[in-house]
Amino acid sequence: MRLTERRIKTAKADDTDLFLGDGRGLYLRARAGTNNKTWLYRYRNALGKQTWLELGIYPTLSLHDARTKALYAKAERKAGLDPRAVRTKALEDAQAALAAGQTFQAVAYEYYERVIARRFRQPEQFKARLDKDPIPELGTKRLQDITRGDVSRTLNAIVDRGSRVMANRVLNDLKQVFRYAVSQGHIPHSPAELISRRDVGGKEESVSRALSTDEIQKVLGVLKAEAAPEAKRKISWQIRELVLFLLLTGQRVGETLLARWDHVDFAAKVWNIPAENTKIGRAHLVHLSAQSIALIRRIKPLSGESDWLFPSDKTTDKKEKRPITVRAVSRAISRMFEADEDGRQLDIQHFSTHDLRRTVATRLADIGIQPHVIERILNHTVAGVAGIYNRSEYLPERAQALHKWGKIVGGLRR
Repeated sequence: MRLTERRIKTAKADDTDLFLGDGRGLYLRARAGTNNKTWLYRYRNALGKQTWLELGIYPTLSLHDARTKALYAKAERKAGLDPRAVRTKALEDAQAALAAGQTFQAVAYEYYERVIARRFRQPEQFKARLDKDPIPELGTKRLQDITRGDVSRTLNAIVDRGSRVMANRVLNDLKQVFRYAVSQGHIPHSPAELISRRDVGGKEESVSRALSTDEIQKVLGVLKAEAAPEAKRKISWQIRELVLFLLLTGQRVGETLLARWDHVDFAAKVWNIPAENTKIGRAHLVHLSAQSIALIRRIKPLSGESDWLFPSDKTTDKKEKRPITVRAVSRAISRMFEADEDGRQLDIQHFSTHDLRRTVATRLADIGIQPHVIERILNHTVAGVAGIYNRSEYLPERAQALHKWGKIVGGLRR
């Protein structure tokens, strides 16, 4: 039997370590007398000896990511390599390079493996930004040879192609890498430390947009047309159903994409978001309206054997599919505004996934839902004295609000 988040969380070792198997060589070890849980991959080395490879600590390394790492280790074994030896050599090579005068690329990747990959749910976004600009520009340079001018030229090139916000993100990434290099004793100071956002992409203005009822109806009309059998589709069923689900629930797109089937309780009509999946690190319960339940039941057969509600179609192994990415969602939404062969297109101002979340909050207020209930629905952190003393979750009020909103969205779809 494959592991589930619930089984992992409730696993507890008494007098001896507890090993829970997930299949394909992946195990979770719960240490006796502690709450420590570690992911392990079991295999036999070239001598036929059973060997354990430590993959990471739960929940820092999620079940999905542990499965992915186990698959990589299994592939190495099939290729005639020893997974433990591969990782030992990589670490030794990195240490040797440091002693010889480390390059930016070596330290940046070391920081990614040691810090980013272990702490963040979607570390690949950090690495993708590194690989696009900093590595090509600074990768082969020795850390001690990189100047503030080198960093500025790298960032200016990003700004010059019209990506001011991305330049700010890369600046933040570079500061993290260089601070890590300073903390490890590779360089005495960071060449990026005195560079500010004002010098790069500038201040990022907050765009406040909530869709009107008329705009919501137009979006729903496009989604309905996309679902028609004869439609020449611009977007996949995952995007079509995700946009509607975001409109029904008001949740963050990143957290929604991490939704798994074992997070949904059909009997209680709720979706449980684990703490490790939320932005604020607090578990969250989302009440599912009749419209949300119908949507989830509709996509169940479409997702096949995947653990995810919104799996990507990019992998052939249904059981190991990853969910679609936030970037893919943003690109698909942009395609909704492109004219079709008949010249028809979505004739409203462009919106983002966060605009959908803001739309739900705004429209809930319009129908009389109290602000404190809306804040709990959105899983916002309540600031000030109220956040300290008011611990109520307002569950009945939240359920009533989302059921009321679901009926409104359902009416607009007709």
